[in-house]
Amino acid sequence: MASLKAPFDGIVATVYLDPGNLANSLTPALKLIDRNTLHVDLKLSENDVARVALDQPVKLTINSLNGWQTEGKVGYVAPAAETTNGVVTYAVRASFADNDPRVKVGMTADLDIVTAQKDNVLLVPNSALLPKGTGRVAQVPVAAGQGTPGPAKPGASTTREVEVQTGLSDGTQTEILSGLQEGDEIVALPSTIAPRQMSLPGMGN
Repeated sequence: MASLKAPFDGIVATVYLDPGNLANSLTPALKLIDRNTLHVDLKLSENDVARVALDQPVKLTINSLNGWQTEGKVGYVAPAAETTNGVVTYAVRASFADNDPRVKVGMTADLDIVTAQKDNVLLVPNSALLPKGTGRVAQVPVAAGQGTPGPAKPGASTTREVEVQTGLSDGTQTEILSGLQEGDEIVALPSTIAPRQMSLPGMGN
């Protein structure tokens, strides 16, 4: 009787041979899963992969598992592209350790790769920023009569543009390096007819 010894501790997922079958070098005897380190494979565009590097932190969630989340890191970035139907992508692997039995191999996960991070910065919603030339501006409410010609109307207000220097953005909020200060009021939706004003919060992450 022959014995098989696995090179690592794992879980037998599939057995390909039944008692009495003849074993050969072309047919695996079983499929063994190593759950010590799980991974998620994904494909990124060339614009996205340019910002990804080994060991960057990754936040993972699985929609089918309510409340489940964990953290991992980028373990592999392909050195060359794959082209499918004219679309160029790069393979990336994010590895994570998890012993939750609800997590099954083959599940679909959502990943956030942290490409850059700053603490204690001033943030504004992207909807509050408007393009102007090669830079960005924010609209600041100004009471009528303050720097505007003509007689002041009771309760009337207008806005002025303030040039801002921006930093990092997560697609929803953008870091402000200069031009605004904590507590400044800005127009959060400058494209609407009746804009909503908001006061900038304290320093955030």
